[in-house]
Amino acid sequence: MRTFPIFVSFDAKPPLVVGGGELAAIKTRLLLKRAPSVDISAEGLGTELAKLAEAGQVTLVAPQPGIDQVRGRPLVIAATEDDEEDTRVSA
Repeated sequence: MRTFPIFVSFDAKPPLVVGGGELAAIKTRLLLKRAPSVDISAEGLGTELAKLAEAGQVTLVAPQPGIDQVRGRPLVIAATEDDEEDTRVSA
């Protein structure tokens, strides 16, 4: 496995995870180890992300992020489990 270490500051704006399923939950759990909160963009949420939202650890934003939601983010993770959608988000 090849890795690329990266240092990202989450002080100004929270990271954005696009997706509401298990993959998005895994990525969100990892981010919450360092970020005070995470924004989630999804049509629907799985059980784990719904619990995090209820606890106030994640904030729900519009389900299909536009450029205004992505601009200025320290990190955006496409985790929809749909290759076409992930490609659209990462473009």
